[in-house]
Amino acid sequence: MMMARPERSFALGAALATALVPGALLMLGLFDEARASLGILVGWGLALLVIVPSFWLMARVMHSEDRLAFHCAFMGGTMGRFGLSIVGIVLFATQVTDAPLLSFLLSFFAGYALLSMLEVTLLLKKTPDGTHA
Repeated sequence: MMMARPERSFALGAALATALVPGALLMLGLFDEARASLGILVGWGLALLVIVPSFWLMARVMHSEDRLAFHCAFMGGTMGRFGLSIVGIVLFATQVTDAPLLSFLLSFFAGYALLSMLEVTLLLKKTPDGTHA
């Protein structure tokens, strides 16, 4: 199955952001905490784990005439993001010895925001008039 242009653009954008943002955070050395690189990499990884499935779920139903499918995908993606974010943050904070929380949280929320902006931008381009709901 071929990917449509928004899917290819999302994959490329996510790959570029993954190459640039964590790398820049690592190189800048903004965090004065032990194992900051662990926090940065795991935080970005959690952002990818939360946002990427949500994008693919929504991309599948954007052209569907079935409003129930759209709303189910939207609510499922939203609740999945919320649940995975909370579980991931709590697990990192409680299961990692001397967890570098500042770098983890900054990297996670930077990834969450950037990837969400990319997702919304590309999903709205999938619809003929730029809106769906």
